[in-house]
Amino acid sequence: MERKSLVKNSIYSGMKSFLTIAFPLVTLKYASNILGTSVLGNVEFTRSVSNYFILFAGLGIQSLATRNAAAIRDNPAKISEFANSVFSLNVISACISTILLGVLTLLIPGMLRQWPLMLIAAVQIPLSVIGVEWVFYAFEDFEYITKRTLFCQIVSICILFLFVHHSQDMYIYAGVLVFAAYGANIAGFLYSKKYVKLKCSFDKEAFHYLKPALVLFLNSIATTIYVNSDITMLGFMCTLDDVGIYSGAVKIYTAIKLVLSVILNAVLPRLTYYVNHNLKKQYILVTSFVINVLITIVFPLIIGVILEGENLLLIISNEEYLEAFPALIILAAAILFSCIAMFCNGTILLPYKRDRIILRSSVLGAAANILLNFIMIPAFGIIGAAVTTLISELIVCSVQVWDAKKRFEFKLKMFRTAIPALTGTVVIAVFVTAIKQVVSDYQLEICISISGSVVLYFIIQLLMKNEVAIVLIQQIRTKINRK
Repeated sequence: MERKSLVKNSIYSGMKSFLTIAFPLVTLKYASNILGTSVLGNVEFTRSVSNYFILFAGLGIQSLATRNAAAIRDNPAKISEFANSVFSLNVISACISTILLGVLTLLIPGMLRQWPLMLIAAVQIPLSVIGVEWVFYAFEDFEYITKRTLFCQIVSICILFLFVHHSQDMYIYAGVLVFAAYGANIAGFLYSKKYVKLKCSFDKEAFHYLKPALVLFLNSIATTIYVNSDITMLGFMCTLDDVGIYSGAVKIYTAIKLVLSVILNAVLPRLTYYVNHNLKKQYILVTSFVINVLITIVFPLIIGVILEGENLLLIISNEEYLEAFPALIILAAAILFSCIAMFCNGTILLPYKRDRIILRSSVLGAAANILLNFIMIPAFGIIGAAVTTLISELIVCSVQVWDAKKRFEFKLKMFRTAIPALTGTVVIAVFVTAIKQVVSDYQLEICISISGSVVLYFIIQLLMKNEVAIVLIQQIRTKINRK
């Protein structure tokens, strides 16, 4: 039953991630044609700046609350006290963050010129707090999160196509992006009463969690810096066209990372519960399966980005964005290191509360990213920005692996899917290369390549007895038999 529950959670988490991936890709294609790279660069620049303030409002509470609440979710009194404390802390941080963004917008000329966009972005701060997604993650209610995400993004796409038709409509486009991400958060706050009744209680207990939250908050800041500083610094050091073009590669890169984070989001509450209740056998079983899932999907995703990168850029945007293809190749290489770091973070370091190690790795990655950006961006533009991201991901990965191996004993049998995965990746690489030689239309070619690769890869995994493919088939059969 536990494995079935985890598979179900992973499916819902995957659907949510797919929606999160699909929406910006669909909107980028439409917006790049309607608004143009310069206008789109304005929107992306203000969003990248506002992301720092959203992070400050979050104060690391999402990760802290998910982990701690998952450990005590069977105790109504404890979880109610904890939930009210961290929610109150979150409200305080959101108020401070909103004021800071307003003050800086008035003081900095570059931000003041974009004040309408900054105002729209500022709405995200209170909405991000009242969404209390950590409640649903802690209780593993991935179904609700997925459904509300689907609803908001369908409505957002309808608004986009109905009202965004000219470059002057960029404010509507910016508002659509906000609604897609945070529109359902008010409903989420009301629905959270199913699990815990939240209220503000500004007492000592609320500040008891400030110190551990700050550690995770500083980690979030550092992570955002080495992920988003490229776009921010491109905005200051290059042109808005460069920002718009590079954002196409970054969106694909971010989409792949979201795919890889699917199962980690689903298993973190469960693994935290196992660690806190000393259920080592169950913990090792789930963690080993996660390793094999990530191995199964990461290699074909990377080779897919490398081989189909140009077509992906054309699908989500237009020919102007093909300039981002070399940067996308570099970012594809960074995916491997990012995947390893996400595994160490989500399955070992967070459940074992190794928050300071996570922070140390992110700070080192962020420091390297900023310093290298000052050198690489003026010299190489968007290529330099991509290289700094690759180096940052490598640094973060190295630090986290070094500590994770002390907490968890990795055994060779845990990597039994590596040979089937690598074999399948080589086969689909040959297949895609052959298709590219035969089919000239890029839309038809990418459809044939992706669909054919998925089928071919899955067949190879079944023939080579990949545990992940076998479990998936068993789940499908179980579902069919129930019907």
